[in-house]
Amino acid sequence: MENNELRYYKDEAEYYRNQIEFSKKYYGAPKRGAFSALKGVWNRFCAAREGRREARRERARKRALSVPVDGLNHEKREEQIIVSLTSFPARIGGVAAVVGSLLRQTLKPDRILLYLADSQFPERKLPKELACLRDSGLLDVRFCEDLRPHKKYFYAMREYPSAVLVTVDDDVLYRPTLLEELYRSYERFPECVSCTRAHKMRFDREGNLLPYWEWIHEYRYAIGVPSHRLLATGVGGVLYPPRCFSEEAFDAPLIKELCLSADDLWLKTMEVRHGRKVVLCADSSRKMEELPSARKSALLQDNLQSGNDRQFAAILEHFGMHLAEYMDEAL
Repeated sequence: MENNELRYYKDEAEYYRNQIEFSKKYYGAPKRGAFSALKGVWNRFCAAREGRREARRERARKRALSVPVDGLNHEKREEQIIVSLTSFPARIGGVAAVVGSLLRQTLKPDRILLYLADSQFPERKLPKELACLRDSGLLDVRFCEDLRPHKKYFYAMREYPSAVLVTVDDDVLYRPTLLEELYRSYERFPECVSCTRAHKMRFDREGNLLPYWEWIHEYRYAIGVPSHRLLATGVGGVLYPPRCFSEEAFDAPLIKELCLSADDLWLKTMEVRHGRKVVLCADSSRKMEELPSARKSALLQDNLQSGNDRQFAAILEHFGMHLAEYMDEAL
């Protein structure tokens, strides 16, 4: 959709707003039909804007699928840089484009791992584009037990404990500088977890953790300041240093019992227990190119409404932790 069409709808909406204000000023009430006209213009504007966004996403998807042949690093490094993600049947169709964006990085990864649940892919069939990436050696596909979102870090950390691990989501086309931004942060803060998107936890006057919805989401005011108060969120990409956690973090039965759908909260708890502060290396509000498959799922809706609070409370109760005792004054 062209810019001039969007501009037309904005101008038309502004015209009707002006009509309403003019009518109120001089006649004491809006001109009849002005509100319905404004609503119709707004609906057309939203439709045009969404059409433009869809076209932009489709262009980005096609660009990501034109994978370069040298998308992985082939030079020797002291520490491998491994990217790991997971997916499920409803989103698997878009994963090839996500992997394509990861193969166009200014800092090339040594390996890209995709973990899929055996129970969700019993015949181990992949979409054609994804199978081509696997067959060309650009993507390693592993089938495993279903730990839901925990799959993207759980198995990779255990298999490659000496590597720098970057976890990403399966519904975002990542900018070419993502890995470089995360790695530069890791070089400055080698003991911290680096991320490009984070929420800031908040506490009441008694030191009790406030509900998830009352945190400061997509925090962006303290880039480069390590703190336990930041919760790294996976959608923006998260870098974990080598040997980040002990075996305590890989207790699969406990994960299933306490927080099977909240990997970010489990990892936050592990970070605090292991003294790993989180550092933000980019503006959290920076826009990301989401795929159409990023529509909110029932799981996400549940987590946002109350699921996160329930699961975080269960984790903290199990470990006997009062988070306020671990918080620093950096933020």
